[in-house]
Amino acid sequence: MLKRIVCFFCIVLPLWAHGESKKLNLVILSYNPDVSKVLLFQSIVDDLTERLPNYDINFKVSSAENLSSTIERHQYDLMLLDPVHYLKFRSTGRLSGALLTLRRGFEGKTTSLMGGVIFTRRDNQTIRLDNLYQYPVAATAPTYLENYTAQIYELKSNGFNIPSVEALKQYADADQVVDAVLSKRQETGFVRSGVLEKLVQQGRIEPNAFKILNEQNLAGYPFSVSTRLFPEWAFVAKASVDADVTREVTAALLNMKIDRKQARDYGLYGFVPSLDYLPVELMLKEFSLPPYDDESLGWIDFLKSYAMYFLLINMIALSLIFLSWNTFRQNKHLARLIKKEKQAQELLTRNNKQLDALLSSSPTVIYSLDPEYCQLQFISSNCYHLYGKTAEEVKTIRNWWQKSIHDDDLIKALATFRQWRVDGCLGTLIFSYRISRQGDWIWVEDRLQALRNDIGEVTLFVGAHSDVSERHLNEEQLELWASVFANAREGIAITNPKGDILDVNSAFSRITGYSRFEIIGQNPRVLNSGRQSKDFYQEMWRQIVSAGFWEGEIWNKRKNGSIYAQNLTVVAVSDVLGNVSHYISLFSDITRQKRNEEQLEHIAYFDSLTGLPNRTNLTNSLDIKIRNATIYGTKFALAFLDLDGFKEVNDTFGHDTGDLLLVDVAKRMRETLGSESIVARFGGDEFVLLVPILQNSSEIEPQLQCLLDGLAQPFKVSGVTLHISASIGVTFYPQNREVEADQLIRQADQAMYQAKISGRNRLKAFDLSQEDILVEQHRFYEELQQAYESEQFRLYYQPKVNMRTKEVFGYEALIRWQHPTRGILAPALFLPALTNQPLELEVGNWVIKTALAQLWQWQQQGYNQTVSVNLASYQLQQGGFIAEMKGLLAGYPRSVAESLELEILETSAIEDLATVSGVIEACKEMGVKLSLDDFGTGYSTLSHLKELSVDILKIDHGFVCEMLEGENDLAIIKGVIGFADAFSLDVIAEGVETEDHAKRLIELGCELGQGYYISRPMPAEKVLEWYDQWRPFDYE
Repeated sequence: MLKRIVCFFCIVLPLWAHGESKKLNLVILSYNPDVSKVLLFQSIVDDLTERLPNYDINFKVSSAENLSSTIERHQYDLMLLDPVHYLKFRSTGRLSGALLTLRRGFEGKTTSLMGGVIFTRRDNQTIRLDNLYQYPVAATAPTYLENYTAQIYELKSNGFNIPSVEALKQYADADQVVDAVLSKRQETGFVRSGVLEKLVQQGRIEPNAFKILNEQNLAGYPFSVSTRLFPEWAFVAKASVDADVTREVTAALLNMKIDRKQARDYGLYGFVPSLDYLPVELMLKEFSLPPYDDESLGWIDFLKSYAMYFLLINMIALSLIFLSWNTFRQNKHLARLIKKEKQAQELLTRNNKQLDALLSSSPTVIYSLDPEYCQLQFISSNCYHLYGKTAEEVKTIRNWWQKSIHDDDLIKALATFRQWRVDGCLGTLIFSYRISRQGDWIWVEDRLQALRNDIGEVTLFVGAHSDVSERHLNEEQLELWASVFANAREGIAITNPKGDILDVNSAFSRITGYSRFEIIGQNPRVLNSGRQSKDFYQEMWRQIVSAGFWEGEIWNKRKNGSIYAQNLTVVAVSDVLGNVSHYISLFSDITRQKRNEEQLEHIAYFDSLTGLPNRTNLTNSLDIKIRNATIYGTKFALAFLDLDGFKEVNDTFGHDTGDLLLVDVAKRMRETLGSESIVARFGGDEFVLLVPILQNSSEIEPQLQCLLDGLAQPFKVSGVTLHISASIGVTFYPQNREVEADQLIRQADQAMYQAKISGRNRLKAFDLSQEDILVEQHRFYEELQQAYESEQFRLYYQPKVNMRTKEVFGYEALIRWQHPTRGILAPALFLPALTNQPLELEVGNWVIKTALAQLWQWQQQGYNQTVSVNLASYQLQQGGFIAEMKGLLAGYPRSVAESLELEILETSAIEDLATVSGVIEACKEMGVKLSLDDFGTGYSTLSHLKELSVDILKIDHGFVCEMLEGENDLAIIKGVIGFADAFSLDVIAEGVETEDHAKRLIELGCELGQGYYISRPMPAEKVLEWYDQWRPFDYE
């Protein structure tokens, strides 16, 4: 319950947290106060504080023991109390009526009522309501309504005997109560409603592990319950709190919507207007519980309470009358004897009472045995607190001692006792064993002596039983800690307050190399590696002194001189007076972990091939450079370098040789520019250089020209002499306007592009007048990003037909932009801005995903057609493309995959034949067809076409449009058709815009086509309508 309440007030407190003039003190009653729960939800408190900015709330969690003193000192304005404490303190006149009642919930259902639960294990067939009083009951605090009183009230109301208070086995919280019952340490338990459901939901107990006694079936109530329902906890105000304040607070709490996961996990859903707490009052009055425990007793109650005293008095009176009458019949001599006897008897009675009182106040139970049969002769009346049984019960139970002792201890205890008797009962016999006390086992120390007469004969055995459970537990704990200390894998050292080492474990010696004998008496400074500064150790000890502990990583030195990393925790141990008595350090060797972290960091920030910083590292370094330039006024140049002729090296000599060349190029660049410059690999054969400017920017050109000259020199790689060059674009920082890191890279990239088209192997500086163009390009890219996120892209479908048979055999999916102000935009207006950008991959995946969904929809409607989509070169080159395709196709039957066709640009295909060939083969295994788009524009050879096992060749629309007038275009079309025929491939022509185009293509042997003559692209919802209304053209 504490967790739920604290969590909830972590959420609602900020409603009053920022006032300047009004301060309020809030007290929350809890079973077990735990301030750490408040800290966990401090962020929620800060968020909700804005709701009531005029109040400053001081928040306190108080136990029931401290609550009375808090109220007495008037240290509160607002309180959250359970119903019993609310009625108790309301009776003092210091509180107003309840303002609100707490609302809790579970699995979507909420309630402001609570009750008690009586439960036992599912397999326990013994426990019933009518015999429940015979067994101990596990519960938390008996002063709380929902944890104990409600269950007792329900039993009594139904005519069942109720367990005694002595039978209560009290636990710290409800979780321990449930564990005690399910682990068979207790037979039955009392908890509040909702506890069992929460533990089942958390997976901590099985739903069939328990059963609920007297279970009520209450419609709409979210929890199982054994009792009638009572109002939940009450939110109240001090009677003197201003009415306007209580109205504002009440309104804020009622209107607050609590939907944070932390609060819902604790079952808190908010507040409702106050419920009626009269049922709680009536129950407390019936049990005469506070605040209704001081009412005068009626005659019937008085007689019931003192009936035994009246009977005793009457018996004594009758006895006195009888003695008086008898006395008068005795002679005077006998009267004197009786008087003396009476005086002696009174003295003996007083002595016996004094002895019994003395023994009863002692925690030790005194007993005596006859020496012959060892039968119990006497046992002190204080035995109940030790055995859970009265002296009379112990005397009347035959062989009580043997029946009460633990089976594992009985044989040993009997053997010890018998050996003592064999040895003549000399001295005091001291031995320990476990005995049963109301279902629990306690450790008892038994001290037994023999009393002898004048001739040395044993006349009586006198013994004393003492509860030593706590001492035994402490001994077990000491043994456990000693075992942990000796066997822990972590090194442990104990020092005195001066820092002298008192003891270490074997792991300490294993890690440091110092034996226990060598290190005891030394100071831990003997392990100092010198890697940490003096300020580091001063800060460490400052925290140990102030906080009592320190935890962190530190480098130390072993006995052999080697340096190692360790994770160290130092804790200060205080004595009962609060003074530091010892320091305990716990550490583990993390050297291997630190090395792994360094390797992972190198992998994350450096290129695995060249060892140069990668993009991530470059971004961090560039941000630092820009920040230093802003703070200290430094300058630097950023150069973008792209190798000329590197692709030819890869194609001619293979990727392995190309990789070795890149390693040599990186080495030569570092040697040329020096250690002050940063050389980073940007990707492929592209590099970014950060060169410091010492005086002015004119000093950069000679350095970069020297780099160009150096790279133009031959490279000797794998026995082959290679010649390459480089093109460099450079920009400078700072500039007249504020620019960010990615803008600098774009500027240098643009300048490098100008160097490329100017003839390669040269250096170009960025023209700042072109910055507006770059800014506009960046703005347009961001607009495209927003368009994608806002789902403004659409797919249009252009039919593909057999121009001879007039049969529609498929569609090409073409992207369009549904611009909010400019209407439908063609791909030529926006796709170039996506080239080689991350968004190009997202849009490409969206196109494939949307086309697959449309294919599946058409197939479900009985319309089976193929759909082709265009695949960008950048998307094709991604290493995870095949896996992405498999994921997209996984949700559809194979018929959908077999109806999909991917169109690859010829120019993209011949750039990387090996990669593209692999993609084509993988797609075919999935059932996807491949076509080579714009065939005839990329200078493919027969060998290229043989390696690319595509299904379809697609003639570029540019050739088709000019075929009727241009002989060269017509010749190219004939060649493409010949290629297709030679390799048994289908061929389709784009750009069929007139009847003459269609006729001429059929004459040339190309029967498949698409274009405006057939149909313009259309939205998916119009395809079936077009198909139904389409009338094939007739040009024969």
